Amino acid sequence: MKSILFIFFLTFSISSIAQDDVVYQFNNVSFMTTVPGAGEGKVKRLAALISDYFSAVENDKYDIWYSKFSDSTIARVAPHKFPNKFRRMKEYEMHGDSIRVLSVNRLASPFENEVGTEFEIVVDFGADINVANRVSFDHLKRGKENTNPRLFGFNVITSEKGYEICIHKYGTDNRGDGSGNN
Repeated sequence: MKSILFIFFLTFSISSIAQDDVVYQFNNVSFMTTVPGAGEGKVKRLAALISDYFSAVENDKYDIWYSKFSDSTIARVAPHKFPNKFRRMKEYEMHGDSIRVLSVNRLASPFENEVGTEFEIVVDFGADINVANRVSFDHLKRGKENTNPRLFGFNVITSEKGYEICIHKYGTDNRGDGSGNN
């Protein structure tokens, strides 16, 4: 009887610890971290943005994907480049059934003409994606995690609507070291 109680207690303890790792859960997006300066309502809007953005890529919905960008990003990036960026994102072969937000880091200042607070976000898709040639706005391209086939990095900016995707271009030099902007 004691061993059954011990096993029950151990199972309950492990499952409650595992649940504690998730800070917020909204449909297919789990936040494994807090979002600086955001309560549950803002995090829910961010989860919807993340889900819609990656769903649009997965389901070949260019117009929905494009609508998730900030006005500043749309004004800054040449219009003919968006279809190429979308095609490159499709090459990642992402599946957004289960997206885990691993980190949300606030940047000291927004990129170029962006207005608001900018964040770098790292997500884990729970399955390998095709990251053999990361896109220039995937901030993992410049870091140590650039070969991890489960992770993708992107940027968001705060807006009147809540959050929007913004392209913060990261370049690399010939050695593959991060060189910062453009």
